[in-house]
Parts: sequence; C-alpha cells; structure tokens
Amino acid sequence: MTNENNEMKTMTLVTFLKRMKKHRKLYGWVMLAVMVISAIWIYSVPRTYTAQTALAPEAEQQSATLGGLNMMASQLGLDLSNVQTTDAISPTLYPELMNDNKFVVELLKIQLHTSESPVQRSYYTYLTRERKQSWMADIKDALVAKFSKSERPQNPFKNPYMLNKDNERIVEQIRDDIKISVDRQTGVINVFATAQDPVVCKLLADSCTEHLKVFIVKYRTSKAQKDVAHYRQLMHDAQLQYERVRRKYAASADANQDVILESVRSKVEDMENDMQLKYNQYTAMSTQYEAAIAKVREQTPVFTVLQGACVPVKPSSPKRVLTILGMMLFALFALTACLVARDLLKEI
Repeated sequence: MTNENNEMKTMTLVTFLKRMKKHRKLYGWVMLAVMVISAIWIYSVPRTYTAQTALAPEAEQQSATLGGLNMMASQLGLDLSNVQTTDAISPTLYPELMNDNKFVVELLKIQLHTSESPVQRSYYTYLTRERKQSWMADIKDALVAKFSKSERPQNPFKNPYMLNKDNERIVEQIRDDIKISVDRQTGVINVFATAQDPVVCKLLADSCTEHLKVFIVKYRTSKAQKDVAHYRQLMHDAQLQYERVRRKYAASADANQDVILESVRSKVEDMENDMQLKYNQYTAMSTQYEAAIAKVREQTPVFTVLQGACVPVKPSSPKRVLTILGMMLFALFALTACLVARDLLKEI
C-alpha cells in the first residue's frame, strides 16, 4: 500500500513538472512581468530607518512579600505592578500615551535636522514639507484633493482634540512612526522611531524619550507639587502677618519705652506674645514648605538609559528583494493553480 502511495505521489509530481514545462514560456513571461512591475512599485516607495532607545525607570520601594511575588510572577510572564502601586497610570499603560492627541501633537514641536542639512526645523515642518512618498500615493492625494473640498489651514497646537483631516492624517502618521513598548517582566521602556532620514529617526527617538520622561516625572510629582504650592502660599501669608505684627510691636515699644503704667506695659507684652506666635506659625509653615520640596525630590523618578539611540546604517524597510521574490512566488502559485484548474475542467 505504501509503495502504491509513493508511486502515485511520484506520478503526480512528474505530471505537475510536465505541465510547468509545457507552459514554460508563459511562466517566463509572467515571472518577468511580475518582477518588473514589483520592482517599479517597490523602488518608488521611500526607504525608512528605525532607531531604538531603552529606558529603565527607578523601581518603587516594595515589601519583601510583594517583591517575592513579583519575582515569581515575572518568571511566569505575569505583571503585578498594578497590585503593588497606587498610581492610576502604571508603567504598562505608557504605550497608550500615543493614543492621546495632546501628547502626540507636542511631539510636533521637536526641533531636528537631517543628514543633508544642519538647518533646524520642527518635526511638523519636516512631515509637511520634506517627507517623501511614492508616486502612487502622490496620484491618490491628487485625486482626493481634486474631488474633495479644500480645507483651511489649521494650527494643530491650538486645540489638539479638534483637528482637520490634514492634521489628523499627520497625527496618525506619527502614531505609525513612533512606538512605545514596555517589557512586562523587566519594566524596561522601549521607544522606536521611524523616519526616512537616519539622523531624523535618531533625534526623534531621543526627543520622544525625553518627552516621556517629562510626562512621567510630572505625573508622579503632581500631587507633591500642589503641596509645595500650597505650603508656599501659607508660608508667604504667615510671613506677611509676622512682619506686620513685628512692625506694630516695634513701633509701640519705641513709643512707650519710658512709660511705667502697667496697662501700657501689659499691652506691649501682649503684642510681643502675638509677634512670637506669628513667628512660630511662620517657622512651622517654612518647615512644611521645605518638607514638601524634599517630598518632590523623593518622588521624582530616576531613569537609567540602557540603550541610547544610534544613527542607523541600514534601512529597516521596505525589504525590496524579499518583496519582489514574494510577489514572484505568489504569482507562480497563482498561475499554477489557474493552469491546473483549467486542465481539470478540460478533463471533466
């Protein structure tokens, strides 16, 4: 039985090869046409480069029990950071920041230069004036512009949550070009930036990392910063009250220096006690203010750069040779399927 099956498979393969040989000219012309068309298409697509940075935030203090559980969970591919922190935004949610228009629009202000020109320009200017696209995309944009109503220019920084179609397309392009990911086991934050210029993608990766660090620091210290502002105001008010009472006491003491009346002396002593009370209040508020500043420093996370962004040497996409080979392979299978189906229909 096994020999019969092997013989049938051999006959099928031989028949298949005979059919290919029979239509070898057709295969040759189709493969040549697919190769030429694929090359024309793929070589018109601008090449892009990708740069990466890796960032490790300072780990929060945790109990021994939670630390042990986190170690065991990380070995299983789980993440217990949400359990052991009271933050509303855990590190695993940092990639979701790219879904916020305000965060993305702020990236448009990044100043950069290209490998061909040292002149500084904003990321917004680079995307709107210098970014290239394929001729097929140019034709598509021309057709869309011809059959759609023209929109008035809009400043995207005015209201990031109310963008026109052009600016919305730019924001979506940034979301495609800049990616943020977090390793659930190690907590390492990775930032990937893609651009058509190798220097631009390196600068984008560095700048996006800095924007992310600023956001994290601002979020982690927001409550402590409010406490600093609150105690600063209280300290300022206490200082004004103390200065007012002190001047009043000094004037009264100088005016009644030679007075021996007990009522006057008692009034001066009351003013002195009030001045001391105001001074104690001012000192207490000053201490609270210094403690609030220290708390801000304590809650400010420290970041360690594990991998800095480098100017890439080789483009990341598109893979031109692989694309052409893939298209030719697909055409080979498609043509073979059509020929086999046609021969089977003839036999029926």
